[in-house]
Formats: sequence, C-alpha cells, structure tokens
Amino acid sequence: MSKNVSAPGISRRQVLAGSAWAVPVIAVAVATPLAAASETPIPKYTFAGISATGNPGETLVDDARPGARVRTDPEGNPVAGQVVSFVYVSGPFTMNQDTATTDGEGAARVGVTFAADAQPGILGAIQAFWTGPDGVKYDDTVDVSVNAA
Repeated sequence: MSKNVSAPGISRRQVLAGSAWAVPVIAVAVATPLAAASETPIPKYTFAGISATGNPGETLVDDARPGARVRTDPEGNPVAGQVVSFVYVSGPFTMNQDTATTDGEGAARVGVTFAADAQPGILGAIQAFWTGPDGVKYDDTVDVSVNAA
C-alpha cells in the first residue's frame, strides 16, 4: 500500500511578500550602473605638448622652452593661471623645474639644459600632466630633441 503525502505549497501570502522585496532590489540594480556611468566627466579642454629643439650645452629660455598648452573651446581660447606638472622621461637634458603656470596664451613651459656632449638628432621626452576645472586629467608627451649639426 502506498501513501501519497503532499508537501505544503507556497502560499499566496509568501508569493506577495517575496514580490514586494523584488521591486526595490531590481530598482537598485538598474539605477546603479546609470549612476556609475554619469560620474565620468566629459573633457571640455584641449591639452597639447609644445616640443622644443636645442643645441648641446644650451639652456632653452622663453618661448624656445618645451611645455604644454591648455585651450578651452573650439575657437581655441587659451586658459591662463593653470598649474601644469612635468616629469622627465628620457633624453640628454635636465629639467630646471617640474611645474609651470599657464600664461595669457595658455602655455606653461619648463626650462631644460642640454648636456654638453648631447649627440645631434637624439630625441627625448617630458610628460605633461594637468587636471582641468572639469575634473578631467589630461596628459601629453612633449618631444625634446638635439639640433642636427
């Protein structure tokens, strides 16, 4: 003789209670990716390196110095008063400073002195970094080379 024993099923009350908790969980799961994606700022500035060339033993001054230029809108309006950081990467020269402030033309330049025994044609580099008022971190490589003899 066999007996059929049925287990109690899920009541309507349990289904309703479970579904009531599902709605907030789904809402949080859907809202989180949108919030995370909106935290990335959109770049509003242009940032470009200013390359330089010098002779062995020469110290570059004024507008001959390497650096970076900060501009804002499509018309290319410059941004003055911004501090740009520079890091030596490679090359036969030394940097005379590691930060500079942009001038009225939006240019921030650092002084460099080429080694007296620098070979003509050798290319070096400086990395320029700037965080804009828009919260975006900008960077560019600045080429620094020795004049050909």
